[in-house]
Amino acid sequence: MNHYCPETGPRIAVYFNTRSGLPGALRWWADDRIIVGGSILHVEDGENLRLQLGVTHVISVESERGDFGMHTLPWIHLPTPDIGRMPVHIVRDAITWARGVFCEPNSRLYVHCQQGMSRSPSIAYAILRDRGLSHDEIIRRIREAVTPDWGAHPFHVAYLTSADRALASLKEST
Repeated sequence: MNHYCPETGPRIAVYFNTRSGLPGALRWWADDRIIVGGSILHVEDGENLRLQLGVTHVISVESERGDFGMHTLPWIHLPTPDIGRMPVHIVRDAITWARGVFCEPNSRLYVHCQQGMSRSPSIAYAILRDRGLSHDEIIRRIREAVTPDWGAHPFHVAYLTSADRALASLKEST
């Protein structure tokens, strides 16, 4: 099933909290194998992402908490400051880890920060660029899903610069 439709934009990835029966936090499909969003607050959230959306792996770029011990899925924690320059090694590590995830058939990756508005879309941008999508296409998808002016704020520009530097350093090393 393709969760990104070029005609209508990204589908919102809705799952329901089995405890409350209410929809979980905003999550959106960046492509058919990547979901982007906010914090995983409870073990049930991770299980619901797995059962309802098919998520198999998680990248957390939260600096605030790191979700230690809360994931029931394979995951990596790459603590990233909420505002400012995103360290190039963090982006490089996320891309490298995602490459390994996508070697597994039917794998699906959830990339999250606290709110799903800045850091996780920036990491998704880097992963999607690595998977061959154009800068303009990815920015369009993020703006459709998150906010129409995404990428205009100076710290978004700094995040994207870090992502492009990480991609360049990975290409040089291969």
